[in-house]
Amino acid sequence: MQLDAPQLLLGINPWLERNALRFRIDLSQLKSKLAKNNPKRKAMRTLPTLIPALQDDEEFQALSGALKKGKFDLPFVAEVVATSCRAILSKLMFREVLVELRAEESEGVYTLLTTSHELEMTGQIVSFAFLATLGSLGNDVVEQLPPPNVLAKQINETWSKLEQTVDRDGLPMQHRFLVAEARERGIRWQRILRRPALLHFGSGRHWRRLELTTTDRTGYLAATTAARKPRAAALMQMMSVPVPVQFQVQTVEQALAAATKIGYPVVTKPMSGNRGRGVSANLKNDAELRVGFQRAVAVNKTVLVEDFIVGEDYRVLVIDGECVAAVKRVPPSVVGDGGQTVRRLIDKANATRFRPDGLPRILAPLPADDEAKRIMAKSGWDLSSVPPEGTRVYLRSVANGGSTEDVTAEIHPDNAMAAVRAAQILGVDVAGADFISPDITKSFREVGGGLNECNYKPDLFVHILAEGDDPPDVVGALFDYLFPADSPRGLDAIVIMGVEDDTLGALVETIAGEVSREGDARVGGLGPAGLFSALGAVEPLQNFALQAPKVSLDTGLDVGVFGARLDAATKDGLGVDYLDLLVLPNIPAPGEDETALVLRAADRCEGPVLVEYGHPLTAVLADRVADRLHVVSPEPSPTAPPGCSTLGLDGGALVVCAPDGAAAPCGPTAPNFNAMVARFAAARASGS
Repeated sequence: MQLDAPQLLLGINPWLERNALRFRIDLSQLKSKLAKNNPKRKAMRTLPTLIPALQDDEEFQALSGALKKGKFDLPFVAEVVATSCRAILSKLMFREVLVELRAEESEGVYTLLTTSHELEMTGQIVSFAFLATLGSLGNDVVEQLPPPNVLAKQINETWSKLEQTVDRDGLPMQHRFLVAEARERGIRWQRILRRPALLHFGSGRHWRRLELTTTDRTGYLAATTAARKPRAAALMQMMSVPVPVQFQVQTVEQALAAATKIGYPVVTKPMSGNRGRGVSANLKNDAELRVGFQRAVAVNKTVLVEDFIVGEDYRVLVIDGECVAAVKRVPPSVVGDGGQTVRRLIDKANATRFRPDGLPRILAPLPADDEAKRIMAKSGWDLSSVPPEGTRVYLRSVANGGSTEDVTAEIHPDNAMAAVRAAQILGVDVAGADFISPDITKSFREVGGGLNECNYKPDLFVHILAEGDDPPDVVGALFDYLFPADSPRGLDAIVIMGVEDDTLGALVETIAGEVSREGDARVGGLGPAGLFSALGAVEPLQNFALQAPKVSLDTGLDVGVFGARLDAATKDGLGVDYLDLLVLPNIPAPGEDETALVLRAADRCEGPVLVEYGHPLTAVLADRVADRLHVVSPEPSPTAPPGCSTLGLDGGALVVCAPDGAAAPCGPTAPNFNAMVARFAAARASGS
């Protein structure tokens, strides 16, 4: 039994349309063992105990059901490995991950493909699924396995390490939702920094970047002003946004003096910070103020003492000057059931990593610390209390870390406008305004209330996980702002696929030059000579698939030209996952994998496919992409492929294309394949 090291495939490849990892699994040695000792019942009972992700996985349950009618043979064992991989990847990474299993020619040898291209993490996960599957078969089938109790311990330890690896190195949770939205909209993305995780969306000149909800348009002054709460409060107060009275202090004596000026109750919080760290609200006397000051000063040496606004806590999301969503924030708390203690209710709530609807439990564990005990004591509760059914016991006086309820449809326009005004005054494009109101459905002018603060990096999960019948699509709203409808989302990608460096190099140079001259476009790309930008060659060719994404990251480009060798692209991937124009110079008869890559690229191409007359895949392409196929020939009268017609051009050159002759090159054309293709590409780039 053997699991080979994964092969990273970037962009379009012979098997998938996008980045993937390819694993080779050899189970051939199991054949004779399975024939003698078939452990199907034992294995399917044991696996869910070894792999927690399988315990409630529907595909695994279906696989177990199918086993009753089928054989527990090599294909079935391979299917179990693939199903386990998919379940673990989806569970740990909190998103759907494509996992495909394909049998190779040799019996018992399989290719496993996954669209999760996090090389280290996915490699560990596939290895874990492989080990657990073999372990479930027992020593009668797999020799030299450790005793069951030792194996179970090893697998549990590996599972814990996997969780830690994903938490440490995986995409932050919000970014996973952002990436899913980008994929849904056909927007390309790359992670260009790990810490902080920085995502690049789009390509070429049409790009946007996000670090959580901070965008490339969030200015430095806006961010620093919003982060410095006294400065932000002073600005908002100057512009008549309702904000509480506030004092900065650095000693408990100064805090007591400030509270005397304001009048109890008050709030204490660190001058800078997030997620409610060090914040204490509704402090009603000197003793409580002293405790609140100590919590705040532990986070920042400067503490803010401010007026306590009576009301519920709301978060209003503002994107590009529009109120997109609002939620009511309920402080961390538990609801009694009449039978369990507060301690047990807290432990039960913290025990699961997932909510009943399958979404990950993003919020921090419910606290049972001294602050929680102090808050509970105000209402006569402690950790040993058994609250009646339906009774809510609060563990914090502020809402951070609690639950949320969507109130977007209920917020009064005046309150929404106050949040919008705060974001505009601070200059923040994506903002989270904390609004306090006794009744969010009524204007602050009528019932009081006001803006507590305005954050420049709002958490989307308070809206994504909000309870309610139809909460707004906040991730979609963010992308509507980043990429408005009908706006360009990437550079034009011209891909050339051939086998000879001289041919590829000449085509890349000719096309880039013609597009740059005639299309008045900034052109860069990658070919046999290396990576180049509009300023010229800048980096020699090393690995085509690894270097190709750098072209997309070049924010000065309108057009990218990629000259890829078929053998390298078949092995490592094409490096791009979309293209607007595919050029196929004549080549010898390609192998099976090379053919699969060319056809996949042609299917993925969003524009014409230009094929040099005589290309061995012309007839196949005519069947697959007839409406986009153009067979280019400098010969005066080539024979048209079946179903196509000939179109004469100046200079004696001909293009054999789809019956309607759509998008054929225009104007004088030299009898030369490179020149014809270059003229065609330039005409498309200039929009003519």
